[in-house]
Amino acid sequence: MIINTVFTGIIAVVIGYLLGSVPFAYIFTRLAAGKDVRKVSGGNVGARNTFLNIGKSAGIATGVLDVAKGLAAAAIAWLLIGSPSLTLVSPSALFVLAAGLAAVAGHIRPLFLKFKGGNGLAVTFGVFLFILPWEMLAAVCITIILWALTRNVILSFNLSLFSVPFSAGFFTHSWVSVHQSTLPKLNLIFQSSPL
Repeated sequence: MIINTVFTGIIAVVIGYLLGSVPFAYIFTRLAAGKDVRKVSGGNVGARNTFLNIGKSAGIATGVLDVAKGLAAAAIAWLLIGSPSLTLVSPSALFVLAAGLAAVAGHIRPLFLKFKGGNGLAVTFGVFLFILPWEMLAAVCITIILWALTRNVILSFNLSLFSVPFSAGFFTHSWVSVHQSTLPKLNLIFQSSPL
């Protein structure tokens, strides 16, 4: 049983990384403008760069699909592993989380673009929208308020992630959820990694 869980979990993590590596910003920039998004503005392979420099349609499509690939990575892992409870600590639940984080890593360091990708915010949102849906919806509300004050969506979203452990405790009253919810902040650390 444990061997099957581990083997299936590893497959789910690999699938998550490969899903995360699909560079929607690169694809939509090529289709919409015939350009390489890595050579546009700051070179970020993400929805914001695409939206600001290529066009609203390409940017929105990129953002939606980046969220979807994070959500899909966690959902596929959850289905493959046998639909474990995500509020309990178990190897199965941890593999669902690992597959989601692999999708974020794939977006930041994509296999298909020589490991130079985006910052992973939309993918992180997608992963945790599946794992902690109410907490992430609360984070969206906080992001909107902060964005209205700062006009900086990336700063606003990153700051809103710090609310997730508190809302996890409020919504679930589970320390497991509180601990899981601290993991979105790993995105901030991984983004700034020089590797």
